[in-house]
Amino acid sequence: MLPLLALALLQREGTVYKHTLFDGLLGKGSIKMLTPVERSPEPRLSGKKFGEPPHPWQFEWSVGGYSKVDGGHALRFDLWSQESTVGSKRPEAVVRALMRLQNYNEAKLRLQHSREFEGIVTVFLCYGGEPGGEQLVEVQHVPGEPLRGVPPSDRKLNSIYLYDLRSFTEPVEMLREVAHEYGHATLPPVGGFTEPEDWANGYLGEKLYLSYLAGALKRGELSPDDAMGATAKDLEAWTAKNVEPLVDTAAQNGPRPALLAGKSKASMDAFIGLALWTQRLYGEKTMTRALVMNGPSATTFPDSTSVAAAEPDQVTLNFPAAYVGKPVWIPIGEDLKKNRILGAQELGPRKNGWTRIKPSKLVVVRNYRD
Repeated sequence: MLPLLALALLQREGTVYKHTLFDGLLGKGSIKMLTPVERSPEPRLSGKKFGEPPHPWQFEWSVGGYSKVDGGHALRFDLWSQESTVGSKRPEAVVRALMRLQNYNEAKLRLQHSREFEGIVTVFLCYGGEPGGEQLVEVQHVPGEPLRGVPPSDRKLNSIYLYDLRSFTEPVEMLREVAHEYGHATLPPVGGFTEPEDWANGYLGEKLYLSYLAGALKRGELSPDDAMGATAKDLEAWTAKNVEPLVDTAAQNGPRPALLAGKSKASMDAFIGLALWTQRLYGEKTMTRALVMNGPSATTFPDSTSVAAAEPDQVTLNFPAAYVGKPVWIPIGEDLKKNRILGAQELGPRKNGWTRIKPSKLVVVRNYRD
């Protein structure tokens, strides 16, 4: 398990902070939370305005989430809550879960928070609003907080709003919502859909991150406290219902251009399935590379995945037992002369840079250069 490393109270210029260190994928003490034990003397106002006449909401309680960098820790999450951090564990639980997701971004996906927002995702926990959340890019005047590493400025914010905190209680649903909005905030956007929403990176995020957390909890690397209280059993059930069918469909059917060109939930699911199937076979580097090079349209994703999969000189694909000896599709590239498949029967035909094979447990793909 990646344990709680240290818990202490610090006092700086009259303000008392709870200082918590956690081990992470990037080393001991690589995750830090700072929580003032009293409400802020200068409440934060939301960038978004609500009601009639439109007005910002006020937030008096804060939690900072930090990741380790050379020479110290850098602020990654600036959370502001209408709910007290003294009377409720929920604000810290949200930051703790988000820090685990950011850890996956950094260690597995090699994705950093955008410098456009100074590497910070701002989070607002709201009593009001309809249940759920949203991610917004907004411009706001932010007062300085030197102790927490926040300089004063008018700056662009990468904001996550979570609404109706009184209904925000079920562990898996809380975690799913947090992961969904974090996907919108940090994963490359692919869009053009009308159902269930415009952009797919939120649904891709919840499926990817909850799969990571399910595995980490099952292996004993994390505890439910890292996942908003969700257990390994909870997340295994959720991924079995919401993730595995999409991966299985992508494996069996490969890219379907007509479906990817659509705007429906089925079209979004087809894109997400291809992304997750690529990640299962080729790893995060290839999936992330395909997403980054792809642009905003799902129709080009099979080609982007094919290009990314053909970049290494050689890759070994480790197939789950359920797929051994059964026809499945893999991204490989268009030119038969430039790659060779060992450990599988190629059934063909190749389309959109993908091919159909009957794999053994281990399949080696060699890519030859001109």
